[in-house]
Amino acid sequence: MVKAAIDRYPDRECLELRRAILDDELTSSDLPLSSIVCGNGTTELIWAIARAYLKPGLKAGMLGPTFGEYRVACLAAGATVDEFGAQASTCFQPDLAAVAAWISREQPALVWICNPNNPTGTWLDRHHVQLVAEACQRTGAMLVVDEAYWRFVFPHEAYSAVELVEDSRRRQVIVLRSMTKDFALAGLRLGYAVATPAVAERLGAQLPSWNVNGVAQAAAIAALADRRHLTTTLDHLAIERRVFFHALRDSGLHVMPSRTHFCLLEVGDAHHVRQQLLARNILVRDCTSFGLPQFIRIATRPRGEWQQLVLALQEIV
Repeated sequence: MVKAAIDRYPDRECLELRRAILDDELTSSDLPLSSIVCGNGTTELIWAIARAYLKPGLKAGMLGPTFGEYRVACLAAGATVDEFGAQASTCFQPDLAAVAAWISREQPALVWICNPNNPTGTWLDRHHVQLVAEACQRTGAMLVVDEAYWRFVFPHEAYSAVELVEDSRRRQVIVLRSMTKDFALAGLRLGYAVATPAVAERLGAQLPSWNVNGVAQAAAIAALADRRHLTTTLDHLAIERRVFFHALRDSGLHVMPSRTHFCLLEVGDAHHVRQQLLARNILVRDCTSFGLPQFIRIATRPRGEWQQLVLALQEIV
């Protein structure tokens, strides 16, 4: 049972929650408590990063197609945005040598990487992330690695960009994590950032007091204490994902490779397909907003639900 004193203001510094994150999420790191900043979802932290490190006249770079909130937050801060776009012909896997050259040429003040990427499900391993980090280090850019779906890489990867934060040579790195996805707490909104204490302090200065409510803090602490539930859930999801993706491919549907529980499906006219599915009470993401009007994004659901989706797609597509 989650207990929260709703008649009192929450801990504005999220001390107990940050200790739980350090003890349960970052057990292999030597980072201090001051390296963690909690937010009302990673979206709040994305906007805080943009305010802290961007202003009119500066440029931000991002690897696309990707989560649209990066662009919106950067534009709100007055910066321009330059996107290095991966292509469907390469299964949306970016050429990291070309990305490093692009960073050197464009000189962005801030670079966003979503890893694994939303909506493509592509994954950058240690070597590739370090290539980008080295390019950012040479140009002085702040690198933000959004690991909101890190738990959902299958098979699971031990590597995390938190290693870069621990590297004393790389002080310009921020790693984002979402707890709302890991523990199915989307309605509570909760995420955290990992950075050097100096960067964390600068980021925290952009956040309002009491930004994480008491119920969210208590629920997150309780969720972190129940490691068995998380492990069991991810194990079941891995099995269901594999069966679901096989069923899609066996149906002749064009499934893009993905390392996560979601994937892109090429359907021709995404808007039309989405509307047809909505008429059958099935909701998918039309990826036109990502610049991909021929794709929808679908995610692993309980077997009865995804079987309905596969049958409907066979009729429509």
